[in-house]
Amino acid sequence: MARVAFRFRIDFANGFSVGPGKIDLLRAINKHGSLSEAAKSVGLSYRRAWLLVKDLNDTFRDPITTSTVGGRTGGGVCVTPLGKMLISAYEEADQYHREYSSTHLKRLAGMLSAESRPTSSKPAIRPVNPARRARPRPKAV
Repeated sequence: MARVAFRFRIDFANGFSVGPGKIDLLRAINKHGSLSEAAKSVGLSYRRAWLLVKDLNDTFRDPITTSTVGGRTGGGVCVTPLGKMLISAYEEADQYHREYSSTHLKRLAGMLSAESRPTSSKPAIRPVNPARRARPRPKAV
């Protein structure tokens, strides 16, 4: 039987989305209390993690995280009650959809024709080669 992969993401009407990456980052922030440590633990750069957190905080009326400036006790970041509610709501919806997909989508995958199944273990979509990524164009003078 063909393997079915499932990833759950919530897309809001304003173009904002919450998926496994942002939720993993929020969980890591909750665990470590530090954006730097949280970013390392989920394999993100500090800048990328900071941008994701800024996106989350800018999207909701109330903040998802709060931060404190360093000093003797060191700075830190923590997940607010709203952020914890977001994590919980996402986890609940993700679990519901995983249970649905484990039965219904596997049944559909079993109905794929032999021609539609990959013949090799290589992924159907090639990963982007970092050397071929678009580079900024020089400004016109």
